[in-house]
Amino acid sequence: MAHPDRFRIVKLSDELRKEYDLPGFICANPESMPFPEGQAFYQWVIDDNACEPITAYNYLNIILPFLNFLWDSSPSLHYTAPAEQIRNRVKDYLKDKLGCAVRPRSS
Repeated sequence: MAHPDRFRIVKLSDELRKEYDLPGFICANPESMPFPEGQAFYQWVIDDNACEPITAYNYLNIILPFLNFLWDSSPSLHYTAPAEQIRNRVKDYLKDKLGCAVRPRSS
């Protein structure tokens, strides 16, 4: 069962999808509200990067832990913040959560 306090993908039943003409899933934020940017990311990966739907779904699944990290560690920093602010949080995520060595590029 998905944790209601996390960004997550909620799969919709076939009946619900057909009755209301909905996609196969929706993204929800930690407040259990729809997260349309997740759906937009999924569609962008398909449309602009010519990926199959399953690949786009997997990519979306992979960024959700970062969004949870961002929500928990920097509640005032929104995922639409300037790139430099997000880049710094990505570095923190890679170091703190994934144990990666993050070094500046020599160029």
